[in-house]
Amino acid sequence: MQTIEITTAQNVVIQLNPASMAERIFAFVIDLILMMIVFGILNSLFAFLTHDGELAQMVAMFPLMFYSLLFERFNDGQSPGKMALGIKVISVDGSQPEGIDLFKRWSIRLIDLWFSLGFIALITSGSSEKGQRIGDKVANTFVLKKGKTNRYRLDDIISLARSENYQAKYPEVVALHENQVITIKRLINRSEQNKGNENYRGLIVNTSETLQKKLDIIRKEKSHDAFLKQIIRDYVILTR
Repeated sequence: MQTIEITTAQNVVIQLNPASMAERIFAFVIDLILMMIVFGILNSLFAFLTHDGELAQMVAMFPLMFYSLLFERFNDGQSPGKMALGIKVISVDGSQPEGIDLFKRWSIRLIDLWFSLGFIALITSGSSEKGQRIGDKVANTFVLKKGKTNRYRLDDIISLARSENYQAKYPEVVALHENQVITIKRLINRSEQNKGNENYRGLIVNTSETLQKKLDIIRKEKSHDAFLKQIIRDYVILTR
């Protein structure tokens, strides 16, 4: 499953999984079926009350126009179909979208979904890293696969036992910036998740050698991975 990383306004790095195309399509189909059922019930009710078939259809159709907007606005970014598939609408910065953002997203549905029979949504979502259709791009949102996410900020970057006798191997690390250390941790996570990937191995080695030159230090650990983890450990201890 594809994973993307975003950095929130609180400087928290979050790894998230965008919903797959299949999940979004199935959620839409479920919503469409529910809309048809609701329409049938409302149409029958209003036809019975008004004895006017055309008027009943118009009245029954009106609430369905706002079906997805109202559910996503008042149900944590989820329509019934999205709830069933475990997906939801979220802002690209990881926050809950505002009402105006959801309105922008909803208003483009006419182009993305209905007028083009979903063709435009399929093309734009398939070519976007976050699976965004045009409405998502306008509203700065995407559809998230709910579940476990990896979050870390500087204080959570590594598990350390506090020790007054701790001796840093590389006190020069205080010259680094917090974002640089978070980036190193992110690289280590990715490398461990993709063991055997030569691209990540190359990035680990390159980052290790670059840090040695930047800080004017010599690596004491046998491996580059261990060196980078020690860099993080020293930085956290020395800057807390």
